[in-house]
Amino acid sequence: MEEEEIHEERENYKIKESRKDVSASPSQMEEQRAADRVQQNIDLFSGGDLHLLDDGDFVHSLIRCFNRKTCPEPQVLSDILEGMLPVIFREKSEMREKILFVLFHASEFFLENHIPSGILCCNFIMQEWLREETEMPSGTEPVIRQFLRTVEELADDSKFEEVLSSIDLLEEISAGRLVKTPALRSIVSHALKVLPGDSFFNKVFRNYPRVKEDKELIEAVVDYFGSACISALLIKMAGTACRDERAALLEILYSYGDALVPALIRCLDGHPSWSVICAVLSIFGKLGDDSNYPQIEPFFRFPDVRVQQEALNAVTHLNEKRRRDRYLLALPLVDESLQLDLLGHFLEREEFDESFYNTLQHIADKRNTFSFSRAVDLLSLIITGLKIYPREETIDLLNEMRRDYLRNIGGEHILMLIDDALSTVSPQVRHKNRAGGGADALDIDAALVNQAIEESLESVKERIRQYSDVGDESGAGEYMYDDVKFGDHFDEHDTPALRPRQPDIWKKLGEILSDEEFNTLCDTSSLENYSKGDILVKSGDIDSCLFLLNSGSVSLNYTFDGRECFLRRVSPGIILGGDQFFDASVWTVTLKALSPVEVQFVDKTAWGKIENECPQIREKLKNYCAKGINISEFITFSGDNRRAASRYVIHTQTRHQFLDPAGKYSQRTNRIVKGELLDLSRSGVAFSLKFACHEKSLKMLSRQLLTGFKMKHGFSADYPGIVVGVRLLDPLRQSSSVHVKFAREIDNGEFMEILHSIQAARIAP
Repeated sequence: MEEEEIHEERENYKIKESRKDVSASPSQMEEQRAADRVQQNIDLFSGGDLHLLDDGDFVHSLIRCFNRKTCPEPQVLSDILEGMLPVIFREKSEMREKILFVLFHASEFFLENHIPSGILCCNFIMQEWLREETEMPSGTEPVIRQFLRTVEELADDSKFEEVLSSIDLLEEISAGRLVKTPALRSIVSHALKVLPGDSFFNKVFRNYPRVKEDKELIEAVVDYFGSACISALLIKMAGTACRDERAALLEILYSYGDALVPALIRCLDGHPSWSVICAVLSIFGKLGDDSNYPQIEPFFRFPDVRVQQEALNAVTHLNEKRRRDRYLLALPLVDESLQLDLLGHFLEREEFDESFYNTLQHIADKRNTFSFSRAVDLLSLIITGLKIYPREETIDLLNEMRRDYLRNIGGEHILMLIDDALSTVSPQVRHKNRAGGGADALDIDAALVNQAIEESLESVKERIRQYSDVGDESGAGEYMYDDVKFGDHFDEHDTPALRPRQPDIWKKLGEILSDEEFNTLCDTSSLENYSKGDILVKSGDIDSCLFLLNSGSVSLNYTFDGRECFLRRVSPGIILGGDQFFDASVWTVTLKALSPVEVQFVDKTAWGKIENECPQIREKLKNYCAKGINISEFITFSGDNRRAASRYVIHTQTRHQFLDPAGKYSQRTNRIVKGELLDLSRSGVAFSLKFACHEKSLKMLSRQLLTGFKMKHGFSADYPGIVVGVRLLDPLRQSSSVHVKFAREIDNGEFMEILHSIQAARIAP
């Protein structure tokens, strides 16, 4: 009934067309008649008249139907495809070749125009043809290539049942389960190898795993192709930000077991995009197998910082014992932003050794290549790291850096940090160089004593032999007693105790301290000798040592307006450095030997041992130092002309933000504290702060911070500086005075504006 209706509609259509334009030209009328004949032949063909394929013109007319410009109505195309199916089962290869020719053009038309129904129909016909075909007719290879394209498009359209049936058919032919000629089987086997490319798998995984109903079918495709899917899985994984999707994709990847790592390595060898590299490195990290590290290391140098970051993340999950060495290897290679992170990591963990020092030097040597935006941060961390290594090479490098940045615009902050580092490192190097001198002097004294004792012993032994030879046992016995006595004396001088050379100088100290405390102090201290003109301590140094002046005289000098000014002479019996030792402060004066000088010094390491054995000694020694020379009186003349500018004693609230070694906020330091202004100058400030205990306040020395002042309309701008002194101000309130040196002097006009605004804020109700 339906066929009759269709036939009737076509006849009516022809009658209407014939009545439209009776005045058409002969050529137009001929074209119309030709079109009618083609349509009539197509009707016959779709009805089962296959002999029409013997007519070459008819075959070409079928092909012309699959052309965008001459394409008939969709029903006609459907009729053509319908008529092609029976030809597949014909024995004549010539007829199958013609139908393959038409099938190729039909599939090309549907694929180019993205017509899903046509693609599906072509795929079905091609499957049927491949199932029945046993030989190798002409046009087989192009049609199989088109078949693969239809499979990809079906995967893109989530027609996974058809995709799986197509793959199963190819696999049956390739495995020889269907009877085919060797040539046809070879072509199909090649097609099966070509199909699982990135394009195909990207379409397979396009909606995975969001479309749950396709999940099992997709996993069946993955199971069939095995590790060939890995590259596409990585691309998919790299392109998704959804945690659940990544987890599902990782689950598939991990299912490959031992085949996964070789496939990942092959993927990296193919120079994939940065996102895929990151996905691979992430998997290496999650696997946690240290043998994969050689695959990770080359990406420390990769030009994309995101890849470098993922390589470092992967190292975090590998062998913990080797992690530090690998970070050190990466440090000079990675992007500056990552160098900042790594330097901060090393400084925070305080794992300082020769390899870290060498790496710091290596990075510092490249300072001229630092980008403008990162230079200050990198240099801040490098300088902080160099402070930990008191060596002559460190001083040379810091001085070299100082010369580089002395005239740089905006280099004040770097110069401040360099000067702080030099003030820390230089005294330690000075003590280290002097340490041998004191020990040598003791060794010489001990050697002279030992030599005298040995000469006396030889004389006694000779006398004993003489008395023994004549049989005088009584005389020999007396000399034998002397021998034992000298031997005991010799043993005592084997390990000479360190004592002040002139005990009477320290008589007052001995009266304050107990014998045990006095002896412990002397035994634990170190001896240093200086020649006339030598510097014991330089103004601005951070040297937390006590100096017990045994002999010679020392001058106290301060710097003012670039000139060294004499304060006073110090004689033996004085302990210097109490302010710097019991509080926290840079040296505000220079100690210079006016004659050959001998001092005993106590550093913080030695003090820890002393205080452990003698807990009461701190207050006694602190009081003794306070009665001597109080160097804090000269804090006005702090190093490097800090207080040469006029100071204004003025009170207002202060605001402070302590910074990390890079001069930045961090989670540990991102805390604003409020203080009370004590005095202010263009080059520095003093304010009071409360601390939980005095020991915590001492750790503030050399800390970077930003300081603002409460003014009439809120707080002023923040001024960067560094802590150069902390002194106990009020023991009952647990408050200390904190002294800060600014990175640069405040402009005079700006400074006067601050003063007036502070005054106005105090007067305002």
